[in-house]
Amino acid sequence: MSNRRPKKLQPVLVSGGKNAGKTSYLLNLVERARMRGWRVGGFVSLAEWEHGEKKRYFLRDVSGNRQRLVARKGTHRTDEWHVGSYVFDPETFRWAQSCARQPNRFDVFLLDEFGPLERKGLGLFPILEMLLAEFNGILVISVRPALLPDVLQMLKKATTGNVK
Repeated sequence: MSNRRPKKLQPVLVSGGKNAGKTSYLLNLVERARMRGWRVGGFVSLAEWEHGEKKRYFLRDVSGNRQRLVARKGTHRTDEWHVGSYVFDPETFRWAQSCARQPNRFDVFLLDEFGPLERKGLGLFPILEMLLAEFNGILVISVRPALLPDVLQMLKKATTGNVK
């Protein structure tokens, strides 16, 4: 990383399977970027383990160190989204959208992670769309290998000016 702010979108993808260390890598990246004087925004998903199993996930806003429960194991209500055995709270994603306003106040913006919800246009997808349309900085997106083609297609559209 240089000390100069990028004048255009510079996407960086961090890809790896389940429990490969993507979030840990992003947290390390946050610290390294801050040591260089970069302003870092965005979100990481932090798992809460119980008896050797992930039970809950919290979405942390890295710019303010605030976090909210985003997913839990269990049954879902009609006002919630689910992927596999996890139930996601749409209200947490609305909160994240409010935190992501004015992204160009940051040099680096993290999205952890592009997953099945985002593939459906839910979750962090509205934030990603907004960033692809207007962010001038380093955009770091974590993604599992199976969803890499989806993210690459979005990035290609964004960098060629064909964003929806």
